[in-house]
Amino acid sequence: MKNETTKAKHVVRAIEICTFLAQHQNKGCITTAALSSHFGFTVSCVEKIIKPLKENQILSAIKGPGGGYVVAGDLSLISMWDIAS
Repeated sequence: MKNETTKAKHVVRAIEICTFLAQHQNKGCITTAALSSHFGFTVSCVEKIIKPLKENQILSAIKGPGGGYVVAGDLSLISMWDIAS
């Protein structure tokens, strides 16, 4: 039961992070540290949530100064189901 609860929390957090990034899409990349601070999650937790989102091309990582995360592709084509699965 604990594992299912953890998975459910990660899905909710993934949706929150993606929504936040979508709302700030025109402001550039958002760092892991900024996401961690904004949501009150540890950096490690944010990284665990973001990893499958990057692997499934929902988020893109931009490296280097000014880098961070952005929503990949057309926002109108990404559903909550895409994020949750």
